[in-house]
Amino acid sequence: MTLLEIFDNAAILASTQDANTTEVSILSDASRLIDTAYQPNSVNIEDGDIIVWNNDDSSPHTVTERNGSTRSGNRSDDESDSGMLEKIIDEIITNIAINIRNNLGGGGDDDDNSSSQGSSSSAEFDSGIMQSGQTFSYTFDSSGTFEYYCAVHPSMVAEIVVS
Repeated sequence: MTLLEIFDNAAILASTQDANTTEVSILSDASRLIDTAYQPNSVNIEDGDIIVWNNDDSSPHTVTERNGSTRSGNRSDDESDSGMLEKIIDEIITNIAINIRNNLGGGGDDDDNSSSQGSSSSAEFDSGIMQSGQTFSYTFDSSGTFEYYCAVHPSMVAEIVVS
């Protein structure tokens, strides 16, 4: 195999991997945009695809699955519906964490611009607090409709349809 063939094969492999990744932007001034804050808002992907969210806003946000999303996976209705009280508690904890972090001056000096840690939410996917410029990725391994929102700004909503 020649060097040129190796590079051609590597380029094909890289383009195949990129075909399964979709990027979603959290737009500037997102908290005022409601159902257009995440762009694209409604995303259609296939089972096994990856979504990467980029916080392109100057404010902190989350990508948090809304309880009650419909999925064809193995979770029962009891597991996906944790109730309104738990959702409120999750949002309060998230807001407290933001306030503590802001008051202690944290968040801006981190070398790692990628968030993979979840918060205390019971959601299947939850980015935790994403500061400006941070990213979060999630691989969808079951089909269904996944609604999500920002726990800091609950009016920011979007959905992903996995087939």
